[in-house]
Formats: sequence, C-alpha cells, structure tokens
Amino acid sequence: MLGIVKAIERLLEEILATKAIIKGTVYKQKKKCGNPNCKCARGKLHTANILSFSEEGRTRLIPLTKYSTFEFSKIRAQVQSYQQFRKARSEIVYYFKLIMAEINKLEKSLKMEVPTKKGEDSGTEKRKRED
Repeated sequence: MLGIVKAIERLLEEILATKAIIKGTVYKQKKKCGNPNCKCARGKLHTANILSFSEEGRTRLIPLTKYSTFEFSKIRAQVQSYQQFRKARSEIVYYFKLIMAEINKLEKSLKMEVPTKKGEDSGTEKRKRED
C-alpha cells in the first residue's frame, strides 16, 4: 500500500509541475495539392505539421505551417506536456481504484451483524440455536 501512496505522490508532483498544455496530437500529414505539374503528382508528397484535437465532439485540424520553428517547438512541447499530464492523471485514477478496492475489502471484513434480540452479543456472528 505504501508503494501506491509513493506512486501517487510522484504523479501528483509531476502534474503540479506542469506549466502549460495544449490538448491534441501533432503529426505530419502528406498529401497531393492537385497541380498536375507539381512534384507531388510524381510521388513526392507535400508534408505539413498538423495539430489535431477534439472540440465539442468534433475533430479539429490546425496546420502548423504558419508558425516559426521556435513557435512550432513550443506548441509541440506543450502538446507533449498535455499527453504526459493525461497519462499521469489516468495512473492516479488507476491507483485510487486499487485503494478503493482494498478499502471495500477491509470494510467487508470488519462488518458485524446487527444483533436481532435483546441480550444477544453485538459484534459476534449469529449462532444457530440447537433445539
């Protein structure tokens, strides 16, 4: 159990140290432009870095070609921070589920039956009557 607590502590420190995040994924997209005289018509496709994220249930794609190299690096780092943040968050949820399962087991083992008759010893299991 102490190992879980230490893991949660480490993950919380990681989350709290996070500065800025951008939701999404950055990837390279390759496509043809449609010009028959372009190099892409012969197989060398155009590439563009794209930021993909969901907003109100829809996937949004933002081309990152208009950003400088510095700005692009910053965006990519913030997207990576978002992904690390979400991973740490999901691990914390997993550990708390484990803790709750153990607490539920403990509660079940500690539960005592309520005495049904006056004078019956509370905290003991019901005894069968022998007639």
